[in-house]
Amino acid sequence: MMLHRGSPFLVALMILSGTIRLRAEGTEKFSVKPPASWVQAAELPQNSPGVSMLLDDHQTRVTDRSVERYVRHTQLIATQKDLEDFGHVEIEFEPSYQSLAIHFIQIRRSDKVIDALRSTDIRVLHREEELEEQIFNGTVQAVAILQDLRVGDIVDVAYTVTGQNPVMGGKYSGTVSLDLRLPVKYLRSRLLWPSKRKLFLRSHNTMIEPKVTPGVETEYVWERHDVVALPEEDNVPNWYRNGSWIDVSEFENWRDVVQWALPLYTPGSLSHHLAVRIEAIAKNSSTPADRVVAALRLVQDEVRYLGIEMGPHSHQPTPPSKVLERRFGDCKDKALLLTTILRELGIDAAPALVDTEFGKELHQRQPSPIAFDHVIVTVRLDGKTYWLDGTNSFQRGRLQQFYSPNFGKALVLREETTSLEDIPVSVTTAPSVLVSEKYQVQDTTSPVSFTVTTTYIGEAADDFRYHFARTTLEKLSDSYLNYYADENPGIEKNGLPEIKDDEADNVIIVRENYTIPDFWNDSKHYLRADRIAGEIEKPRVSRRSLPLAVRYPLNIAQRIEIEMPGEGYESAVTRSFTNETVEFHFNRTREGKRLVLDYSLKTRRDHVPAKEVQKHLATLDSIWDSTGYNLPMQSARKQFSPTGALTVFVLALGMIGGGAFFFHRVMTRRRAFHTQPRSKLGSDPSTPIPVLNGEAMLKHRALKCRCGFRLELQKESFTEERILFDGERITVLRGNCTQCRTEQDVYFKEA
Repeated sequence: MMLHRGSPFLVALMILSGTIRLRAEGTEKFSVKPPASWVQAAELPQNSPGVSMLLDDHQTRVTDRSVERYVRHTQLIATQKDLEDFGHVEIEFEPSYQSLAIHFIQIRRSDKVIDALRSTDIRVLHREEELEEQIFNGTVQAVAILQDLRVGDIVDVAYTVTGQNPVMGGKYSGTVSLDLRLPVKYLRSRLLWPSKRKLFLRSHNTMIEPKVTPGVETEYVWERHDVVALPEEDNVPNWYRNGSWIDVSEFENWRDVVQWALPLYTPGSLSHHLAVRIEAIAKNSSTPADRVVAALRLVQDEVRYLGIEMGPHSHQPTPPSKVLERRFGDCKDKALLLTTILRELGIDAAPALVDTEFGKELHQRQPSPIAFDHVIVTVRLDGKTYWLDGTNSFQRGRLQQFYSPNFGKALVLREETTSLEDIPVSVTTAPSVLVSEKYQVQDTTSPVSFTVTTTYIGEAADDFRYHFARTTLEKLSDSYLNYYADENPGIEKNGLPEIKDDEADNVIIVRENYTIPDFWNDSKHYLRADRIAGEIEKPRVSRRSLPLAVRYPLNIAQRIEIEMPGEGYESAVTRSFTNETVEFHFNRTREGKRLVLDYSLKTRRDHVPAKEVQKHLATLDSIWDSTGYNLPMQSARKQFSPTGALTVFVLALGMIGGGAFFFHRVMTRRRAFHTQPRSKLGSDPSTPIPVLNGEAMLKHRALKCRCGFRLELQKESFTEERILFDGERITVLRGNCTQCRTEQDVYFKEA
């Protein structure tokens, strides 16, 4: 059974060194012969506009001895892309228990039928498509490259794969697909089943019933004509299976599956080495919880992940003593090893079958072994149930802090098990990632000090620890620097990041220090809560028929602090955007010289139903707009304060000489006031426009230039400064009139 972590380099090294023998010589052969007599040939349908797959025919015959699977695909080469996609034939089989018979490969051109099989060199290749996941499953592919294929041709291929994995104990499980990713003119699935054996069917997303013909072999036939292609949309939840299909299984209930699996999970005799390790854990651990953690560490960290899943080993684990001896194994190997150790330590433990993608919907499936792709371990201790993944390397913390893997449901392999068990989602009330960014601004010209502190807690700490183990501190530092350089090209790092790992509490703190020499751009610096914004990902397809996946559980927070040389007057702002899926909060506060921007984001579920997507995307737009802030350069200038020594001196000169600099500036701005009996609102500091905050200034629409045209206060066209008038702080916006091209000052007073 597959899992997701591993090093392809190690696998490649083992292949080159010859330590794993993957090829069973002489077993990858195939034969060329006509279909068996039980196969019913389908009549080839005529071409139809917009349909490239003319025939998709699957016929399966189950006997007491074996399983035969006949397949025929007939594909129209309608475009140049079809030439690339369907210009070769690939047939997969597992030679340790399956054989391949190719019936024909034909190219139909107008009224001609060309035997492409005769002129094609067919090679049997070891592909190992799961190599990146550290899995060898032994499958091979017979590959035929078609010659002289042209647009307008029809490729017609038929073959039979015979054989059943012996690990199934002679029982059958499978699925019948009733649609494809491309339109099909005629789709048929036919099953011949021995009438003396029970068969259980369960339909999904379809009302189509099979045509049943009884006999010594009961025949089931599902047929569809002019089948439309399945919709393809991005960001669909893993557990959502688009399309229509039928579960076909010889297993009536989940207890049947448990009884099939239990004999496979017998540990056998314990080696001396394994017994010694178990004894050491018992001796060095003071509590049962400590013993669980110690056993898990051994399996996670000392046994690397590598799966050799050829033949029966696709589902049957390797004996624990051998796994520890060779120090590698896949998920089921690790699960049995961990279960064996814990049981020897007196801990109630059992393997649990799960599905990493469709686990949330397992209860909808007809029970069968093929419903699972992963194995973990469940532990009952002190009235609590824990779910442990032996493949989750670098997991730290105490047992009580462990989070449950997000697999939805599990089938626990205990004698008394009759149904699936829920795996609760581990949702934290506090953020699992906290980002703190601090800017130290001295003035408008000096370089700015920039410090980033990121705290990872729980699962987030495990993820960071896992990825950090696969790089170096220098490479990590370079990636961080290049990330910030996108917005700050001149940024310089001050040393390498500092990483503190508290494994006991499973908390990692990463500190980064930078200097930004060219902080201001067009008299401002744009700040973005990038950790929050990075989670606001919109799909490529917004008008959807399928649900939209959401990362869940997610709980993160980000704070941006800017230390200024003088006090500012930004008003406090609070925004919240919440729907059934996400919850976002933003707070802006000013405490003297320190401006603080606080952001938080968490999710409430793992998807958005298709009918709610448009509303959800509107919420994401609002959240995105709230993650950015333009810091004006004016905020970095020393603010005027009447208590300063310079101010006292200037005021004294004003009283003595009758012409203070500040008073002169105000009177200069008030020339219009002397020529008019009354001042217009906002035209001078004595009649400021009252507003709630700085944003309301830009939205003010009752402003006119002296020429009579409306004055547009756009961000690109004004400069801002603050003055004191009659003991009140006044904000002055100097805008440009687009009509007469003169400057105009507008005065505001924040409430």
